[in-house]
Amino acid sequence: MLTKNTPPNNAPDEDPAQRDARAVRRWYPLSFLLKLLVLVTIVLAIMFAVFFYAMGTESGTKFILEKISAETGIEFKYGRGNLRDGIWVTDIDIKATEDLEVLVDKAYVKVGWRAIFAKEVHLRDADIQTIEILNTKPPTGEPYDYRTLQLPVNLRFDQAKIKKIIYKQVTKEAIVVHDIAARDLTWVGSTVTVGRGDLQYADIVKINALQGEIDLQGDYPLDLSAIAEVSALEKAYIDPLNITATGTLKRTVGKVRSRYNDSDVSGEFVVQGLSDDSPFQAKLQWDDILIPYADSQNIHLKSGTATAAGVISEIRLRINTELTAKDNIPSGHYQGRGIIANSQLRVDRLEAEVPAGNLILQGILDWNNSFDAKVRATGSNFDIRRAIPDQYADFKAYAPQKLNGRLSVHYQQQNSAGNIEMDVALRQRDGEQVNANIVRGKTSAKSTQVAPWYIDARWQNLVRQNVPNVGNIDSPRGQAEVIVRGSRLSVDANAVINELNAAPKGNYDVRVRKNGDTIDINRLDYEGIVGNLTGTGQIQLANKQRPLTWQIDARTDGLLPKQYRSDLPLERLTGRVSARGRLLNITKNGVSGQRHIVTLSETDLQAQLDDTQDSRTIGITGSGDASVNMIGGELSVFDARFDGQIDTAEVPKGQLSIDAAGTPKLISIRKFNYNGEAGAVSAKGVIDLRKNIGWRVDGRFETFNLGYFLPNNSAIITGDLQTSGEWQTPPKDSTNTAGKLQRFSVNFDGVLDAEELPAGELIIDASGDAQLFRINRFSHVGAAGSINAKGTVDVSQGIAWDINAVMDRFNVGYFLKDTPSLITGTISTNGRWTDSQQVINIEQINLSGRLKGQPLSAKGSLAAKLRLPKDLASYFKRLQTQDAQAQYKQVNALIDSLNADNLVLRWGDNYITANGNARQLQTKINITSLDQLSDKLAGKVTGGATLTQPAGQALPTIYIDLVGERIALPGFILRQGRVRGKLVNLANSPSQLIVTAEGLDAAGQSFESVEAVFNGTEQAHVVDLNVANEQLDISARLKGGFNRDQLIWSGVIGKGRIESQYATLKQLQPAQLIVNLPNNQSGNNSDLKVQLAAHCWQATDQSGKLCLRENLIASPDKGDINIAVQNLDTSLFSVFLPKDIDWHGKINGKAIVGWQAGRPPTINMTLYSDNGKIGLIQDGDSAPVTLPYKRVSLIAMSVPEGIKLRTDINTGRGARGYAEVVVDPYKTPKPISGALVLNELNLAIFKPFFPGMRVLEGNVTMAGGLGGTLDKPQFYGNVKLVDGRIAMLDLPVNLTNVNTEAKIRGTQATIDGSFDSGTGTGTLKGTVNWQQKLQAKLSVVGERLVITQPPLLVAEINPDIDIIIRPTDRYVSIKGAVSVPSATIRPPEASEDIITQTEDAVVLDRRLIGNIDEVLAVSKPWSINADIGVDLGDNINFRGFGAVIPLAGAINVTQNGTGVMRAKGVVQVSRRTNINAFGQNLELNYGQVRFNGDVMKPNLSIEAVKTIDGKTVGVRVKGSTENPNITVFNNAGLTQQQAMNALVTGRINNRSATQISEQGFKSQVTNNLAAAGLSFGLSGTRNLTNQIGQAFGFQSLTVDASGGSEDTNVNVTGYVSPDLYIRYGVGVFNAQNSLSIRYQLTRRIYIEATSAAENAVDVVYSWQF
Repeated sequence: MLTKNTPPNNAPDEDPAQRDARAVRRWYPLSFLLKLLVLVTIVLAIMFAVFFYAMGTESGTKFILEKISAETGIEFKYGRGNLRDGIWVTDIDIKATEDLEVLVDKAYVKVGWRAIFAKEVHLRDADIQTIEILNTKPPTGEPYDYRTLQLPVNLRFDQAKIKKIIYKQVTKEAIVVHDIAARDLTWVGSTVTVGRGDLQYADIVKINALQGEIDLQGDYPLDLSAIAEVSALEKAYIDPLNITATGTLKRTVGKVRSRYNDSDVSGEFVVQGLSDDSPFQAKLQWDDILIPYADSQNIHLKSGTATAAGVISEIRLRINTELTAKDNIPSGHYQGRGIIANSQLRVDRLEAEVPAGNLILQGILDWNNSFDAKVRATGSNFDIRRAIPDQYADFKAYAPQKLNGRLSVHYQQQNSAGNIEMDVALRQRDGEQVNANIVRGKTSAKSTQVAPWYIDARWQNLVRQNVPNVGNIDSPRGQAEVIVRGSRLSVDANAVINELNAAPKGNYDVRVRKNGDTIDINRLDYEGIVGNLTGTGQIQLANKQRPLTWQIDARTDGLLPKQYRSDLPLERLTGRVSARGRLLNITKNGVSGQRHIVTLSETDLQAQLDDTQDSRTIGITGSGDASVNMIGGELSVFDARFDGQIDTAEVPKGQLSIDAAGTPKLISIRKFNYNGEAGAVSAKGVIDLRKNIGWRVDGRFETFNLGYFLPNNSAIITGDLQTSGEWQTPPKDSTNTAGKLQRFSVNFDGVLDAEELPAGELIIDASGDAQLFRINRFSHVGAAGSINAKGTVDVSQGIAWDINAVMDRFNVGYFLKDTPSLITGTISTNGRWTDSQQVINIEQINLSGRLKGQPLSAKGSLAAKLRLPKDLASYFKRLQTQDAQAQYKQVNALIDSLNADNLVLRWGDNYITANGNARQLQTKINITSLDQLSDKLAGKVTGGATLTQPAGQALPTIYIDLVGERIALPGFILRQGRVRGKLVNLANSPSQLIVTAEGLDAAGQSFESVEAVFNGTEQAHVVDLNVANEQLDISARLKGGFNRDQLIWSGVIGKGRIESQYATLKQLQPAQLIVNLPNNQSGNNSDLKVQLAAHCWQATDQSGKLCLRENLIASPDKGDINIAVQNLDTSLFSVFLPKDIDWHGKINGKAIVGWQAGRPPTINMTLYSDNGKIGLIQDGDSAPVTLPYKRVSLIAMSVPEGIKLRTDINTGRGARGYAEVVVDPYKTPKPISGALVLNELNLAIFKPFFPGMRVLEGNVTMAGGLGGTLDKPQFYGNVKLVDGRIAMLDLPVNLTNVNTEAKIRGTQATIDGSFDSGTGTGTLKGTVNWQQKLQAKLSVVGERLVITQPPLLVAEINPDIDIIIRPTDRYVSIKGAVSVPSATIRPPEASEDIITQTEDAVVLDRRLIGNIDEVLAVSKPWSINADIGVDLGDNINFRGFGAVIPLAGAINVTQNGTGVMRAKGVVQVSRRTNINAFGQNLELNYGQVRFNGDVMKPNLSIEAVKTIDGKTVGVRVKGSTENPNITVFNNAGLTQQQAMNALVTGRINNRSATQISEQGFKSQVTNNLAAAGLSFGLSGTRNLTNQIGQAFGFQSLTVDASGGSEDTNVNVTGYVSPDLYIRYGVGVFNAQNSLSIRYQLTRRIYIEATSAAENAVDVVYSWQF
């Protein structure tokens, strides 16, 4: 077989040599190539061997690297190593372009073979520290300058690790990518291809599994895939993102897949990776996502989409999804928007459409450190209860029905303590607010206990309706602290409850602890409208082994059950109760119920009943038990016992034992025992309520005191009582039908022993029904005598009675207080009283005996049969319309018969007799002492009356003549009075009646005489009236008649006269007067109406006039009054003014008043008085202190706002002012508004009212507005006092330049003022408040204030005092300090020694004698609370005893209430000085007064000495001022008596015959120490003695002291006339008195007569040079 390469067969004719040559020519080139190939291979092998060898040596490596650098243009520095094993290269510099440079600081590389045989950098393994890419070209303004990045050589990495790549461009912030790892990375030209790579960009994103390529030119187109971990999503339960990206690096488009909490999520995105903060847009979709933050709620987002946009550091989200949840979060459709930034999700708005309604949510979810969520939900009519899961159905009713507001929740997975915490705040538009803080506590790692939950909740305006087993809830505010630890629960709550089931309104404070089935009520405090209650208790919940049990201890200081239920008769309950019980479930007839077994172990209660029970108080103490069956919510059967005590004002103290059982309709009282203060009672019986109210009771009384039940009748009974009966109750459907007594019986047989009731045997046997009472027997025999009675009372038709009684020495005093008596006799009476006929028959009265020690007798009989009509008033009206004959017949028909047969009642000297019949009945009255009838009456009444019925006269005639003397009754005193006259035909014929009275005091007014004379008939008569008292004498005549049918009196009033001390008014003309009395009969309905014609009254001197200008018409419906006043003397109104007000002036003006029903009255009044004086009559003064004025006016008028009042005053001395007020009297309360202004009022005009003021000056201005109500007016304005001066006569107060301002605001005034005193200044600040009680808080601060009382005191003080005054409480508080820098104190200069008042001297104020009780009643002492520190300065001097004595010290003065004023401190002489005492000059070594208690009882420490003939004699005073201890000492060897003589005489004389006793010496020392005080006291009495002297006719009456030692006198001196002088002296230490009378003949000559131990008459001539 041949091929084209197969040589042809040799031709037979071919030359073999040619054939060989041809073969050589054919194979020679091939052999050459083979040889060349072999040669090249050998050379290459040699070169490779050489290169491999060179690569393994440093020199060879350096040689090769130099060749690579020369070939590639890359500059670097060789460090160490070789190409075969790896080399360190530093300072690598690759100049890609003229403005682009790549720097590598340090790299460890293994060079690949391509670096040798190709123009590229091939690194098998590279470990590079930092690559810097420097772009020196100025930026274009883009976030990243996308310029072409192309290397001069190809770069290939088989595997590389790069620590950091930094891209720098001038003026721009560097871009840093770090932690790069790459495999199969090539950079050829501008194309970079990655087989697999990892990198991280800043802290924003981390890229893993990066593969693909990117072309670094243009916008860097790319095609990559990677797994990205975004740091912002690191803690958001989002897995790394699987990303595929195309497009360019400037704008990358891609798709993403991930898992969110193990649920698939997919989407697409667009990102600008190298722009600032990598802006992007993304969209995610999912089918079902489980939210990780609340695993227990099982929250799923289904079929949702979410879009994200923004930058990596701030991602804006939008979501639209369906949500389902397990419990608290409602399922539905949700859509909203939010932002993820800084490890936070901020929900700007999330709208939820759920079955319960629509919600808008906002909040922040923060997972930076631990999960933290703040969410706020806003709803409108969102049904919260529907959103609550069914498993929490029991709590639905406690949630708001609707959310109309916002609900805020703050959830912290770890708070500052590392615990779970949640805050909840609910704000409803209706005002409801709820705040709750829920914290979960921690437990130790080894603890097996459940971590506790702490809940702190607060609320306001919490209102819930129809809560199961609770009812309605209404709580304005409250708080609760709850701790839950497994099955243990602790609750501390405080709440104000307006409504909570049956709980009363008030404030509740509760502490409850629950542990398992045990609930401990550690605290229950209630304070509210029903009082207060505190208690503790325990509840054991029921389980399979035991029923529910409970125990409670409660106490109350005042529980008000009636405030809880008005039908309860309990007003107040106080005390304590301890109880326990069990609750068992029972069944009766298939109906379930409960059995309550209750035991009262300790009860101590005080119950105050309400007004229906006379406000009685009952105390209950004891114990008991009860078993109560409740079936179907109603009481079925009960069985109860009680043993204890009852304490009440009506029920005496004692032991009480009750045993009762039954049903609500039939109660069996098996035992009722009482044994106590009132005795003993035992009873048993039955109360039957099945049909009516029936009872049957059998009881026994043992020495039982009825006085506890019958006030003021202490009676003790012993006996048996049986009673039974039945009360028929009205039908339930009948509201107007009352109950009815069907039957009753009472039987008592026993003994009565009483103090105020007669003691003896008592038998009562009575029975009957609602209409008939049968007294079968009433018998009493005992200390009060005996009485036996029997009879009947029938009320079936009117009232009928038939009673017989027999008395034997019966003492009525047992029944009527203070009426001791012994009465024997019989009474028999019967009769019937009906509407058509009245029969009264006292068949026999025959009584005799004694009453109050006076003989008493009553004899006679009385029988009457009448036919009085039911309506007597209408009958007499009809009677008056008929003629006399008809009247006569009808009146006589009223009385069938009337017969008084010698009816005589005598009691001592008093008697009343009646005798006669219907034609003529005579009575006589002779009561000599009304106080025998009643202790409220006094006086004497004598006289008589005769009633006759003449033939032909319709009505009787009454003749009367009664005289009263010294009659007194409450509110009425009559010295003497008389009523006499005759009323013929009951004043239907001419009659006369005269009433006179003298010395009448009634209605707060005193009348010297009253006289009224009636003449005429009822239809036509004249009444002359005259009334007089000390101020006025009033008289008038009324002439007219009375129409009984129309109830109208009409006539004229005339001859009117009003006379006072200063003026007399006379009525100028008669005036018609018509008075319509109220008439509500015969279809009339009219009110009182008075009509008076216009007329005038004029003063007798014609200077004044008072006129009714128009007819007066006055009734409750309407009226008009028009009065004018002209120069009317004010004394005519003195009767209406207080007695101590004296007003002299003339009044002018007018007053028009009108009113009409349904409309406000109209008022137009103007009154003024000019040039008058108003004064005050002070106690003891005969003449008033007056204040003149120029004009005073008052204007009142109606305005739409009410009534406008304005008063103006002008004093005529520059002061003017006015007050203008608008009052609305038709509103409640009556509001007022207006203004008050007063200008330039000089206080000097008030000086006469303050006799203790020496100077009172200053200008007062006032301006402001009035407001408030008429009952509580308020003033808003300022009151200023300018340039004031105040100086007191008896006090060292002299204030000048007083400037004070009071800012008054309603019920409070702020005072700010200043004043001068001498050269010093002071300030007065404070407030005065009178909102409830008047209270003033003042602060007085001054510096160097001068107080002076010449010649006694001149001082400078620095006060700093706070004062509180409450006048109504009579309370004063004074606290602060007073420093006295300088003071000079001078005692009264007197040459004589003066004696203090001795202990047995008593001073009486004549004004108090006989009225001391009245004075004490109104002179409640003030409560003075003082704490004042007094500090004496360095310049305090006492000038007296012939010396200047320096003083120093400090005192703290205190007082508490009405206690003793106390002081603590020392006042002492600051240095030695000389004094004059006992007529000698002594050296005062020391002097000290120490206070430590009662300020009036300080301790003394004084020593004074005198040097006589070189010897020292002195006196020491120690002890208290009450009992000073005075000793005399010396160093001359003298006895006490000799030393006393030397001290007094100034000479040492051992032989002196004149000796002074120790007691006499001490008396002299005491006298000298007291001299200054007594002299000061006498010198201050001048004003008082002048007043006393004036009362006795003396002028300049004075009291002083004269003499010395034993001759000391107290003298009273006065002038009878300017020339006649009297002096009376009383010896203090002796009984010698003296009387001197001096008469001045001329200016120089007078005669003086003296009567003392010796009598003398002298004529004295005096002169002076």
